[in-house]
Amino acid sequence: MSSQLRIGVYDCLYLALAEREKCEFITADNKLVNNVQQHFAFVRHVSTLP
Repeated sequence: MSSQLRIGVYDCLYLALAEREKCEFITADNKLVNNVQQHFAFVRHVSTLP
């Protein structure tokens, strides 16, 4: 998954955890959001929070 989505292994672990726990994954990493948001809708950039 890391090489396919072009993201780090640790990011993949947190992504898998958020998916398993059915919660949002909030991050300040623009590159991560851009690379995975089309596959995982629960990934949000911190700037979108109220």
